[in-house]
Amino acid sequence: MVIENKYGKVVLENEVYEQIAEIAALKVKGVYPNKKNDFITCKIKDDNLNIKVNIKLQQDLDVVKTCSKIQNRIRESILEMCGIDTEDINIDVLGFVKE
Repeated sequence: MVIENKYGKVVLENEVYEQIAEIAALKVKGVYPNKKNDFITCKIKDDNLNIKVNIKLQQDLDVVKTCSKIQNRIRESILEMCGIDTEDINIDVLGFVKE
């Protein structure tokens, strides 16, 4: 994605957004990256950032509340670090982990 400001252009690769999203998602307690599929993938389409997160959760967590926390943390982190507001953060819960 190309971001223009008064000094010129800044080009951020998808991997930058993926790393920011990964750090943010793993800060939520009870979230485990899925090893079989990509943990986080980012795509830019029509100047919109689309994020997909594949996770496993600790089995005793409230799934809806935990996923909302993940979405909020990712959105806030990308907004703070890149100045991009994304509302398309999709989470696939692929299973649960016993603690």
